[in-house]
Amino acid sequence: MRSLYLFMVLVLLTLSASAQTTSTYRTEQIDGTNNFIQTLEKFNTTRTEISAYVTWDAEYLYIGYSGTTPAGSLTSGGRAIHIYIDSDPQLVPTTGTGSTAGDAWRWNPTLPFTANYHYVFKTSDNSEVKRKYNGGGWGDQVFGTSNWKNPDTGFWEARISRADLGGASAWNIVAYVEEDWQDQSWISGGMPQGLFTNTQTQGPITFNNKFLNVQFVDKMAPNAIFHLQNWGWSVKIKADAGNNIKDETAMAGMFVNATDGYDAGIDLPKPPPAPTGFVEVYFPRATWGSAMGPNYERDFKLRADLSATTSTWGFTVNSDQTGNITLSAADFANVPSNYAITLKDLTTGTETNLRTGSYQYSNTPAEASRGFQLIIGVTLSEPTLQLSTTSINYGVVKTDADSTVRVTITNTGDKALWLQNLALTGDFFSITGDTTTILAKNASTTRDLKFAPRAAGSFTGRLIITSNDPTGPDTVTLAGTGQSLSPNIVVRVDTLNFGSSIVGTPANQSFYVGNKGDTTLTVSNVVATGSAFTYAGSTAFSVAVNDSSQLTVTFTPSTTGVATGTLTITSNDPDQQTVVVQLKGTGSNQDASNTFAAGWNLMSIPINPVSNLASDILGDDIASYFLYKYSGGAYSNSTTIDPGKGYWLGIEQAETVDVSGTPILTDRTDSLAVSWNLIASPFITGSAKSNLRIGFGQSFYTVEEAVANNFVQRSIYKYTNATKSYDTVATLSPWNGHWFFTLQPGVTVKYLFAVAADNLTPKETPQYEATPSNWFVNILSEMNGIKDNFLTFGTNQDATDGFDNRFDNVKPPISPASNAIEAYFFQSDWLSLASKYASNIKAPLQNNVNKTWSFKVYAKSAGTYKLNWNDIIAQIPQEIRDNYNFILKGPGIANGINMLTQTAYEFSASAGATYSFVINSSPVGIDDEVMNLDFRLGQNYPNPFNPSTTISFSIKEAGQVTLKVYDVLGNEVSTLVNEVKQPGRYDVRFEAANLPSGTYFYKLVQGKNSEIKKLMLLK
Repeated sequence: MRSLYLFMVLVLLTLSASAQTTSTYRTEQIDGTNNFIQTLEKFNTTRTEISAYVTWDAEYLYIGYSGTTPAGSLTSGGRAIHIYIDSDPQLVPTTGTGSTAGDAWRWNPTLPFTANYHYVFKTSDNSEVKRKYNGGGWGDQVFGTSNWKNPDTGFWEARISRADLGGASAWNIVAYVEEDWQDQSWISGGMPQGLFTNTQTQGPITFNNKFLNVQFVDKMAPNAIFHLQNWGWSVKIKADAGNNIKDETAMAGMFVNATDGYDAGIDLPKPPPAPTGFVEVYFPRATWGSAMGPNYERDFKLRADLSATTSTWGFTVNSDQTGNITLSAADFANVPSNYAITLKDLTTGTETNLRTGSYQYSNTPAEASRGFQLIIGVTLSEPTLQLSTTSINYGVVKTDADSTVRVTITNTGDKALWLQNLALTGDFFSITGDTTTILAKNASTTRDLKFAPRAAGSFTGRLIITSNDPTGPDTVTLAGTGQSLSPNIVVRVDTLNFGSSIVGTPANQSFYVGNKGDTTLTVSNVVATGSAFTYAGSTAFSVAVNDSSQLTVTFTPSTTGVATGTLTITSNDPDQQTVVVQLKGTGSNQDASNTFAAGWNLMSIPINPVSNLASDILGDDIASYFLYKYSGGAYSNSTTIDPGKGYWLGIEQAETVDVSGTPILTDRTDSLAVSWNLIASPFITGSAKSNLRIGFGQSFYTVEEAVANNFVQRSIYKYTNATKSYDTVATLSPWNGHWFFTLQPGVTVKYLFAVAADNLTPKETPQYEATPSNWFVNILSEMNGIKDNFLTFGTNQDATDGFDNRFDNVKPPISPASNAIEAYFFQSDWLSLASKYASNIKAPLQNNVNKTWSFKVYAKSAGTYKLNWNDIIAQIPQEIRDNYNFILKGPGIANGINMLTQTAYEFSASAGATYSFVINSSPVGIDDEVMNLDFRLGQNYPNPFNPSTTISFSIKEAGQVTLKVYDVLGNEVSTLVNEVKQPGRYDVRFEAANLPSGTYFYKLVQGKNSEIKKLMLLK
């Protein structure tokens, strides 16, 4: 026997009996497609897998459901959708004319409100049940509906005629899902969320006090919190200027889910009016703080009982029309009948009962704003203005001072107090704050009244307050006496002589400015002249009677010799408005020194020397030395030493070099040659790498930006004499020279001048975390205590198998030391500027395709050359180590070294000899027989292509491999591969962005084997 599965969705709607007109919100097409707005119309239910949807327009309520019940799709057979409608909602939702007892079904709910209508849709046969509560029970009823069930998506939607359900302006909605068979069926999908706990226990069930209350007001999202367990009323204010020029968008009201302040999404800002032909009504609420304020078209307050009091809404009417404007209440049917609805014109004081009539006034001239009040509730007492004081005597105030007294204005009446104007009479009296405002009952505002006499004598005035207090206007009398004063400036120095100071070194001298007058001395400006002199103190300050203030001047000579200037002090002393102090000082040279170790030093000087001759800088300290500069890819003797340049200095024993000169105190820019440059910080404090700017054309870039633009390489190298090796640096220290590589002609380097605090060593870079796509391994070289720590291979997701400026660093030139060593990747086809590289980072390993890294080592002297890669296990992630072996081959290695199990290798090196090594990433467990390798060139893909394509090939034997691209005339246009490759399969990327459309050929060659294929570029 087959069971009938019935899924029930119960939606209970309580509709407020009201004739209020609402604007269309949105029309949902009933076509089985879920077009509900997810962010505005979607509701969570008591079952996570079920969502509900609600929206409306002027004619219909639209409801939708989607998801799955515990037994399956919501639109499968044996399910239904129930809707209950209450046309008489109340503040207490269970006191309406409907019933809290739901229509009989397998689950019999007790509703959280009284409902009048009941609608059911059954998914088994797509039938409908329409019911109405008649006061004694539920009976059949006819009303207009339309629905659509979509079994493919598990979505159902329906619409119900609002007019057929009474045309109410507010609904209370709940919903649930019922599986209607005897055993193991569920009630779930309750809307709103929290309506009940999903259960299989059938029979009576009491819902929680949760329901969706929909208020059909303009511009209110269905799923706004405003609609949950809500109740209230509203009044729509209409302004009609004739000629079909009207505004009826302003609404005042009270609701359970509103507050007396600003409610986002409820109290809506008023948009600007039309350029011409407009009338507008708005609530001025500057204190609400909305960026789109201060005018609002809606002001809903927290619901309050107004049967024994009133609530007031101040609003403004503005129009560019000349003539009569009529104000009325366009909609107020749901306002409690015992509440008076009164309009008050704040200009004339006229009050109008909007329940029975309208109010008309003449708008002349046009665009004159007019203030009104909407008063709802009981009659209020008139506003009453109360002052904290009615007279102020400021006493004696000096003519350069002021005195302020705060006055508090309070409204002790019931009606709002409108302060229409606060006017002052009398000289030297002023007021702070707005001159108009509105005060509710018992509200207060303060105003600061200031007396600031600028002449001697007695002065009187009045504060006149005009308001809607019928006993006004109100007055505060003002009185005060001004007393004349005269300051006397005293400066006891004529000249500040700083004596001798090293160029670039600041020296300070101070003196005092005193006041021997009988009133405050006000210094309005302090100005220093002379480029070597600065005044960093306050340029405007006051000095009390018989007091003094210290001024400090700084002398910072930028050149040698005598410097002069002045310090001019301007004050309010009537007898001596300016005082001039003469400034004098002498700039002298600075002496700097540094000790260099025996052997080779990569050095520089950090000041501008008196003489740049090497014989003057070095010759007076060192009897014999070698000094080389680097230019054009070669070393040559240098007879001069200039700041900002690096030099190789060779000495037999440690020596101290001293230099006399002037510090460099401004930015310095030097030209860079293509390829390697010896650079240095020209500053005595050194230069952080972050304070270098790379110039190209008319623009300057940080080093990282210049690397991204392929102007320079990232690394800057210094030479350490003790280890005879290079290190990368984040700071260019004074007295050191540094290697820096440039890829483009016309590049410059600017050293930004910074004080010592700005040249702090950058923070240590966080530890690199290896991933299957991004990893690298360091190979360290050592021989006879000499080290080379710069040889790195690996992969990166942003790298290619060719040259990448971000990853593939050029190797700095080997040091002049007789026992120097170096290890490098030899790539003659990457850059025309270099063939030796400290790093070779390729595209990630994938598809069991192996990659090779070829490198060379060189030693100037003979000895045991040691290679180690001790950190390879930590540097290569487990996933790569599980799938690839890294085999090292080279001199003295017969069968290859598995670098994952052996982390060092050493051999005997001859003086001046170069040795070649190859690292092959061999897939684990795959050999030639398993891979079935042969010499083969695959067809590129995609083909045709634009602008790039991939070419695959395989080789059976290790050897030199070339892969080149030719045009139809046989001209070579690109070399993709030109290196030794191990047996395996390879993928190569061909970038053709700079080539024209057409047919091309690509050719693979290894030894006597070759193969050619055609490819097509279409742009």
